[in-house]
Amino acid sequence: MDQVQERSGQRFAIPEQISIEERGDLLLAAQLLAGERVRIPGSSLIIILEPPAFEAFLEGAHDATGGVDVEGPRYVVHCGPHQILLGRVKVLAPVARLTNLDEVRAAEGTGVSVKAHYQLPDETGYFLQLLPSDYLTIANC
Repeated sequence: MDQVQERSGQRFAIPEQISIEERGDLLLAAQLLAGERVRIPGSSLIIILEPPAFEAFLEGAHDATGGVDVEGPRYVVHCGPHQILLGRVKVLAPVARLTNLDEVRAAEGTGVSVKAHYQLPDETGYFLQLLPSDYLTIANC
């Protein structure tokens, strides 16, 4: 927590109770802020697409196979009542299969966000990396 607050230049009272999930998020935030490319283990990846991103996403040769190499506009971790916005993040999964392309296509033009679901082989996971020149901001929920 000290590393995250130090790098942000902003201080807030540390909540008395921090869940195990929030502790993991804070560790991830510290690694990303240190410039590390962090591997997130698992067999799936979900990317939330906001309506302005649909066209670019669908033009990106998402034929349901291949890898994922996208930039997310904002990556947030939580600490008690605080949201810690880390900034833009790169998401990379060298091998992934989009499992709901039809659903993503159907959502285009509706003005509603949709989740793109990817299956990753053999628990390979994916990688996150904070993009340069983004700064940490903190907002109360």
